[in-house]
Amino acid sequence: MTEKTLLTTGTFLTADQIADFTQVAEQEFPEDPALQEIYIARQIMRLESKELGMDYFSYLKQLADKILEEQPQGIRWKCLNAIV
Repeated sequence: MTEKTLLTTGTFLTADQIADFTQVAEQEFPEDPALQEIYIARQIMRLESKELGMDYFSYLKQLADKILEEQPQGIRWKCLNAIV
């Protein structure tokens, strides 16, 4: 059985899946570690949304709502104003 890693969102990914994402990201963006991280994060969120039976954008909205709920009121209004 393959070892699994628990992410902060509660999703289990195998070390092989993370290694695959990392390898593709390094090939696609060899000189840009920031884009590599974005690629890996998007792939993880894609799998999480699929696991939850949600489409990608609904999952992102739910995640954003959860983050905003956890912020103090002042910070929340700054975030909302930045979006609008």
